[in-house]
Amino acid sequence: MDDKPFWASKVWISKDKKFAYHNISKNASMSFRRCGLFGKGTMNLLVEYKDIKHLNLINIAIFREPVDRFVSAYLWLRNKHFDDMIKKYNNIFESFEDFVKILPKNEVTRSQSQFIKDRGITLDDIHIKMLKENIINDVNSFKKKYNLNIKLIHINKTNKKENEQLKSYIDKNPWIKEKIESVYQEDIELYRNIINFRNNL
Repeated sequence: MDDKPFWASKVWISKDKKFAYHNISKNASMSFRRCGLFGKGTMNLLVEYKDIKHLNLINIAIFREPVDRFVSAYLWLRNKHFDDMIKKYNNIFESFEDFVKILPKNEVTRSQSQFIKDRGITLDDIHIKMLKENIINDVNSFKKKYNLNIKLIHINKTNKKENEQLKSYIDKNPWIKEKIESVYQEDIELYRNIINFRNNL
């Protein structure tokens, strides 16, 4: 089953036509799209990246620690789309263990590295590399650097307690951690490279 959403090769263009936002699911994407940089009708500013690549806009992307993102994807699907998942996977997606075994293919479990590849770019092409874990500080720094009148509004917040409980459970169950890390090995390397890049600034 193809997990590629229709917008995977597209980007959101800012109202002032200076920035291109490379959306990655479960990385504060909806919150950032509604920060004021893109106006209210964000879908009107969604375009194929290949069509505007020549404009040399400032590319922005938000990244997230891969295991944390996986847990968030599970909680989001379970809490908001459980019935749809049950229908699609024939009643076998009823626990976190089932979710790990099945690893349903959809836009929120799609790897971060694949989203970057969908636009025909590499990490080096992303000029502003934010982290979900540091999103408030990163957005404030971005806002200050470019003198922008924007405000981050938190949408689809993960239940912090459940998130921490599941991550602790993963740490105590090696087969789960190994399965997640094997599937998202490229994302783990991507995230490590971003951390190293930020540390060397």
